[in-house]
Amino acid sequence: MSSKPQKKKPGRAPPPTHSPPPPQSPPPHPEGSGEGEPPCASTRPRKRIPAALADSISLRISIEGQGHELPDPRTVHLPKIDQALKLGHGYGNFNKWLENVHKTLTTAKLQNLVSVGLLRPPVLSKLGEEWEQLSKMVKAWLERSLGPELRQKIIDENDGLDLTYADIYYEAIRRSVGQG
Repeated sequence: MSSKPQKKKPGRAPPPTHSPPPPQSPPPHPEGSGEGEPPCASTRPRKRIPAALADSISLRISIEGQGHELPDPRTVHLPKIDQALKLGHGYGNFNKWLENVHKTLTTAKLQNLVSVGLLRPPVLSKLGEEWEQLSKMVKAWLERSLGPELRQKIIDENDGLDLTYADIYYEAIRRSVGQG
């Protein structure tokens, strides 16, 4: 048997000499590890954030967040504020009270805990646990610095609002006193 050279047929590509590259797997689901998770509902390709931008975002969140540089909760002591903020005095001592609050919280490195504009740390993290403990501590300290009538007024005016944490409670005080 003799082998004849095969003629090339016009308009046909020669058979491939190597296999095509394997299809790329989609990136993992954004909210998990990607293992065993359902595919993302979106069929649009995800854009990657440049590393420098991601670092900048991460840095900004950690610097500006309520959990930034929190002290160890076991070492925190908040002294009593000398003059309680009371209902019925026209809140004339509000500015002095506010000054005392900020000075005390800044000295204790807790001033970010009363800033509603700053991000809270993730709840299910060690930082989140420390933040929660300190925020509740500051909220209780703020509450003790108010007269009983004003405490009740804040509760009444903010019915349905979760006043558990320092940032929300502090803003409720400001709104109730008319300074918010």
